[in-house]
Parts: sequence; structure tokens; C-alpha cells
Amino acid sequence: MASAQDWAKAQTVGKPKSGNVAGLDRVEDRAAQSGASERTQRMADKVAKANPELAKKVAHGEVSLPKAVQQVENRPTKKVKRELPQAKAAPTSADELAEGGSDNPRSAGV
Repeated sequence: MASAQDWAKAQTVGKPKSGNVAGLDRVEDRAAQSGASERTQRMADKVAKANPELAKKVAHGEVSLPKAVQQVENRPTKKVKRELPQAKAAPTSADELAEGGSDNPRSAGV
């Protein structure tokens, strides 16, 4: 989480009127200081500018950066629904007796 804390320190967008005290006007400079890629830094800047409280949650690991960007952009999160094939219940011996036997050739002569 050290990189997340460095990321939070490198944020200059969305902070109160204190100004850019670190002199990090460029995405490249903020990315270099935080150790993030420029793409990640741009995403972080977007979240920090739109919702500073959400940016704090990202910095503390409570919310992932991509999910925070989705929230800021008002995009629904993608939920993948996987439907597994339904397994048929194995017949019990009581079921087999009620049906008059079994399909198992081994039990035919018993």
C-alpha cells in the first residue's frame, strides 16, 4: 500500500486552494513521483478532481481505481453472470425401486 500512499501525496488535482505546492503540473511528473504509469495517473487525476473523498478511499485500498473511475463517469459496473449447467440429482435406490428397477445392466440379474 506504500504506492497508494505515494499516489495520494502526488495528487494535486481537486485539493483545496493550497495550490500546487509540489510543482507537479504535468501528468508525467505526478506519475514519476507516485511510481504509477501515466495512464493510471490520468485515471487517478480524474477521480481526485471529481470526487476527492472517493480518491481517499482508493488511496486506502477500500475501492479499486478502475471502479472509482466507473463511479465518477457514472458507468454501471460490469457484472458477469455465469450460469453453470444444472446437474441432475443422482437417483437413489428408493427412486429406482419405485420405477421398477434400474437402467444398470449389472443390477438386471440381481
